[in-house]
Amino acid sequence: RINISEIKINAQYFSALCALELTNQDAEDLFLRFIRQHPESSKTKQAYFQVGKSYFNQAKYSEALNWFTKVSSIDLVGKEEIEYKFKTAYSYLETEDYASAKPLFNMVKDTKSPYAEQATYYYAYIAYLDKEYPNALKHFEKLKDSKNYEESYPYYISAIYFLDKRYDDVLNYILPIINTTKQKHETEIFRIIAASYFAKEDYNNS
Repeated sequence: RINISEIKINAQYFSALCALELTNQDAEDLFLRFIRQHPESSKTKQAYFQVGKSYFNQAKYSEALNWFTKVSSIDLVGKEEIEYKFKTAYSYLETEDYASAKPLFNMVKDTKSPYAEQATYYYAYIAYLDKEYPNALKHFEKLKDSKNYEESYPYYISAIYFLDKRYDDVLNYILPIINTTKQKHETEIFRIIAASYFAKEDYNNS
């Protein structure tokens, strides 16, 4: 037996979803109306997530979190669950709540998803900030074939080598990279190179 009411609810939800995908200005209002009219629907939690995504896409991360935190990953399935975890983690990162971001990135980094590489980078970055240097190094090293992060992760790897007093490893690792790529943290890398030469008492190169 066809449930006409359920069909109408689903149609209203997917109409709002299409508006969001098309970046229509009324998408958020359509979802808010859906939430207001169908608070008991199984799709209401998904609607919260979609409103959060709308704010996320506008880089309004605090507002995104207001909606993401109304949802749990158990309310979502498959690709949406992983997307939810990553975008919630990234919103926490952008609002400098690293403690909340880290476990979510940890859940995403080993998945076979489009977000795995980004999650690995941000997880490693937070581990670095937390001074978990062996953990950070292990995950930064997973990015060695990454084109997306080739301008940024070498700085952190060389910094960790330096902090571990592995001066030869610093030089062997970073010199070929600095000569062949443009690095975001170039000034800091040159300081690490100079300090490594200095620690080896190679004052001319330093």
